[in-house]
Amino acid sequence: MWEGLEDGTILLTGSDDCTFDVDEKSAFLEKNEDGTWKQDFTKVVNGISGIEIRLPLLLSEGVSKGRISINKVCELTSTNIAKIYGCYPQKGIIAPGSDADIVLVDMEKEVTLSKDVLHNNISYCLHDGFQVKGYPVMTISKGKVIVENGEFKGQQGSGDFIKRKINPEYLKKYGLN
Repeated sequence: MWEGLEDGTILLTGSDDCTFDVDEKSAFLEKNEDGTWKQDFTKVVNGISGIEIRLPLLLSEGVSKGRISINKVCELTSTNIAKIYGCYPQKGIIAPGSDADIVLVDMEKEVTLSKDVLHNNISYCLHDGFQVKGYPVMTISKGKVIVENGEFKGQQGSGDFIKRKINPEYLKKYGLN
């Protein structure tokens, strides 16, 4: 995966961040006579948390370990997505006329992931106990701080809908048209 991220085979990273608590995930499972769950992955409600840990994992396992550059992380998480979905240069770049969206990271900050650190409304953390080095400390949207040190400081509903269309040049370039 790291080679694909570095050489451009993989153009972007993302997450559907489809979280379900244990009771939701097990809603369709049957129990054995002894009360334990019958292990049947076809009946488990699919989905895990991912959006909040995507950047810390890329920073920690990629940048901090020398697998990819910080510039590559910017491409993977912002620039390439904006270009592919047709909202570049309004999004995906810091430049005159763009929305001035930016995430500030502390590359020395170490965080141990847990359900208490993350902001999902679930009772477990798939990555519980995993230590990352490099963590976002501030998010700025349209020039205003909306998250600082894990605390939401924005105003609900202040976002804007951006009409976009997948850029046909990218579809053609990668044989997807």
